[in-house]
Amino acid sequence: MIRFRSLRTLTLAFLLAFLVATVGTGFAIHGITLQTIERLVDRRIVVVSDAIAGVPGERRQTDVFRRMDAAMRERDTGDIGLLLVDASGRPLAGNIALSRRLPPGFSTIARDEGIAGLTAGRALVRDVGSGMTLTTVAETEPFDDYNAARTWIYLLGFGSIVLIVVGGLVFFVVTIGRRIGETRRTVEAIIDGDMARRVPIHPSGGEFAHQARAFNRMLDRISDLMASISNVSSDIAHDLRTPLARLRGQLSLVLRRAETDAQRGDIEAAIAMSDDLLEMFAAILRIAEVEGAIAARPLLPST
Repeated sequence: MIRFRSLRTLTLAFLLAFLVATVGTGFAIHGITLQTIERLVDRRIVVVSDAIAGVPGERRQTDVFRRMDAAMRERDTGDIGLLLVDASGRPLAGNIALSRRLPPGFSTIARDEGIAGLTAGRALVRDVGSGMTLTTVAETEPFDDYNAARTWIYLLGFGSIVLIVVGGLVFFVVTIGRRIGETRRTVEAIIDGDMARRVPIHPSGGEFAHQARAFNRMLDRISDLMASISNVSSDIAHDLRTPLARLRGQLSLVLRRAETDAQRGDIEAAIAMSDDLLEMFAAILRIAEVEGAIAARPLLPST
């Protein structure tokens, strides 16, 4: 299973999927369009071919010639190509000439068939009796090189869609990257000791602004907890300094009444340890005073 571990990977995966879908859709539409046109053209040439061939069993040569002549004069069949040949392939009638003999049934023809004015089309070759073969041809393009023009239309249309999506993705990546960078820089500043640093809140609002506010509230809460811990430490140090001072005073009185040098030495060591503890608590109180002064400074408003 593929895991998208970065914004760049996710964006590239989406872009690749979109390109595959777009290209596949373009080819599918192009193929379905061609198939639909060919099916409609095939239906038309079948109707014309049936009209010329007549009813099976009643296909006299003179009737085939008559119906073919009438079909070539009809206005709606002016773009229909007709060719009637005998068993040897000799042309008998028609309005087109072929460079090669086409196979029976339906086939696709192109410009290289040598039919004047035709770039792409469909042909139907069938037997019409008396040893004669009728070829019916119709164009699949409304004008010359229509397929090439349609391909360019598809390229321009789907290409513009791809460009718009790519541009949107670039904007998306840049915007998301900038917002993530702001949060990352804030975190790095806090790690370096700048506890007053906060994530900028954009006035436009939106999800990123809500996230920045939530993140800043979390940082404010952490700062409050740290201040509370610092206050507890300073309170403990302040409360313990008084009994320690009393203890030291009591040890000084005992030192005066000591009878032996050994007792004096032990009492003096205890007094020295009391002095060390008093100095340590004094240092803790000084640190708390400095931190309180820093915390009292006004913070710059988030933008």
